[in-house]
Amino acid sequence: MNMAIQIRLTTSQVADLKAISELGSDTLNRLAERIEAASPTPFSPPELNRVVAAAISDKPEAVDPVMRQLLSFASLRRRRRLEADDILNGLKAALRDRTADFTAEWEEVEAAFRRLLSSGRIATIAKALDLAYDYENLVQAARIVTDVRPVFDDELRQIDGAVVSFTLRLKYVSLEGDNGISLAMDKGDVESLLRECQRALQKAELTTDTLARLPIRTLISGAEDT
Repeated sequence: MNMAIQIRLTTSQVADLKAISELGSDTLNRLAERIEAASPTPFSPPELNRVVAAAISDKPEAVDPVMRQLLSFASLRRRRRLEADDILNGLKAALRDRTADFTAEWEEVEAAFRRLLSSGRIATIAKALDLAYDYENLVQAARIVTDVRPVFDDELRQIDGAVVSFTLRLKYVSLEGDNGISLAMDKGDVESLLRECQRALQKAELTTDTLARLPIRTLISGAEDT
């Protein structure tokens, strides 16, 4: 028995789904075949992106919409433990609610999209992504601002000197939405942070090299390649 789920589509999601519907069922079925036949098996978004781009090379503008919506709904399906048809029924209802002008075209590619959404390889990539970013807070941006602050004399007649200071500004997203925090740092803090960042990258490289000797794939969060 299918579960009734509600999906609320944003304007950008509707545009993505329209781009997917315009590919047609033959192209989407060809894409599904390419993904299943790909060797080595795609394990990260960049690897999947290369397969998708090659399969629909005549429609390069559709690569990003396919990637975004396929991984998004595959992740939703996994987290909510839904069947592919549960997602498709929710999508169909959502498109009707948005009075999308391509509902009929979407129904024609629905079976092909179901094939993609049901792919075990797509599910593996979605699972790896969820595990990579399954944290309470996720960094969106980080930068260090360098300030020069003048030191005035008591009579405010001249500047006796200046102090150089640093501020680490973090933007992050949580369940409550976007957040930010600013942390004062001195030169030693900046140097220590630099060393820790370098050590973290070295640890990631060592781990990847070590696991490469085993018959498993390794994904580094945010890396372009595995």
